[in-house]
Amino acid sequence: MFDFFLRKIPLWFFAAAILCLHPALFAQDEDGWSGFSSFGFPGGPADGGFAPDSFSGSPFSFALETEMTARAMLGGGYLDGYFHDSRGGDSVFLDPSAKLDFGYASEKTDFRLVLRADRDVLAFWPQDIIGEFTARAYLGDFVLEAGKMKIVWGKGDEVHVVDNFNANDYTNFIFPSYIDRRIAEPMLRLVWNGANLRAEAVYTPVMTADRFAEDGPWVPGPVRDLSGRASSSVLAQANAALKADNAGLLLAALSVADSLVPDTSCFDYGQAGFRLTGTAGLADWGVSYYIGHRKQVSAVWNAAQDLPELGYDRLQVFGLEGAAALGRFNLRAEAAYWMTEDFAGTDPGVHNHSVQWVAGFDVDLPIHNLNVNIQNNGAVVLHGGETGSPLDVDYDAKQRHTNNTVSYTHL
Repeated sequence: MFDFFLRKIPLWFFAAAILCLHPALFAQDEDGWSGFSSFGFPGGPADGGFAPDSFSGSPFSFALETEMTARAMLGGGYLDGYFHDSRGGDSVFLDPSAKLDFGYASEKTDFRLVLRADRDVLAFWPQDIIGEFTARAYLGDFVLEAGKMKIVWGKGDEVHVVDNFNANDYTNFIFPSYIDRRIAEPMLRLVWNGANLRAEAVYTPVMTADRFAEDGPWVPGPVRDLSGRASSSVLAQANAALKADNAGLLLAALSVADSLVPDTSCFDYGQAGFRLTGTAGLADWGVSYYIGHRKQVSAVWNAAQDLPELGYDRLQVFGLEGAAALGRFNLRAEAAYWMTEDFAGTDPGVHNHSVQWVAGFDVDLPIHNLNVNIQNNGAVVLHGGETGSPLDVDYDAKQRHTNNTVSYTHL
């Protein structure tokens, strides 16, 4: 069986996979008023896929999209202390961006390459120029994919608790869709398609952590507090070294600060998972398993350390999902058990286990083609409050260990 796969896969597929397996991120900044223009070829990426008749019979396809986003900051000096990046006051910012989408399709293979350019990518994240790359080989009932990819697990609509491979870009909270917020990851995926059954196995050799803004209005409170406290500690150590005229201590303080956040671009942070989905009558169902790490850092403070110990908790997720149509209503749900290494809830530096869920529906109303979508997303932290320490990563001053949010959209 394995020899069959090796003989069927083109050599270019392996070469493309190897070239694409490096840590890279994807980000997009779109908010405010924007205008765009695009052009492409029928059947190309602009139409949602590749087609052999692109370029009048050529297997190649191509699309270019440009966009200009305008953002106005109003409020004068009132906003100076809010943005923390000298962007307060009455100002208008223009952010041009471009996306180039290449595709190739044949009977046995296809690939897609997405190149992106905007202010943030060129200035801070040059590796994001390659937004996505997927090489695909069709092997009978199997499909093998490799590259820098995004996948979505779960039946929820733009909200998920079983989708854990790709990290989120939180540098800007105004995104047009869930998939645009996700960060593409170097990935291998093998999919088997049966009559009413589909199985997929996924592996990523490294992990990308969630990305947060370092300044401006989108910095979360915990991130700002952690950064401020760590910076104060490093500055205190550096000042002490300068006063003592000790260059060794100064270099040590600076090197410790640089190494606080673990490097996730190594095999120790690889991810793997398996998902089985199918259809039973009028319902779609799925079960999944994920093993990897949480993508938001945990900080451990104690009296013996001026700086925290930062780490990404080991995580396993056991998931269920389902969707069905009931009259006018489209029902969907996900449930997951998030299991960390803190079974008793007594380790203040590791998140406790939790049960999380998504449940909701959408319905088309006979009023101007109106569609209403309502979903509930919630979680229960198990063994919450066991330590009682304010330094616990699950600590809540009001002893609340559940959360619920309801999302509502209409089109």
